[in-house]
Amino acid sequence: MRFFTLRELGPGDRVTVTRSDATAREFVVVAREIHARSAILLDRCSARAGAPRNTLITCGGPANVRTRHYRGTVMITARPVGR
Repeated sequence: MRFFTLRELGPGDRVTVTRSDATAREFVVVAREIHARSAILLDRCSARAGAPRNTLITCGGPANVRTRHYRGTVMITARPVGR
């Protein structure tokens, strides 16, 4: 999977993350949100409190054809499988 395909994920989908030591960890998506680029909640997605989770962020939402940039971000929140 490539990051630009994150926008296709939804709750219940699974994501496998391979670490630098080649071990893999599987996550299940619990939320997909699209925010304006200026409104992304970095404090919320990088918080250390609460249950373990993986937050994946990429460009998304409508594209500005003139500037060739996306106007928003896609934020996927996933929990480790088996927890």
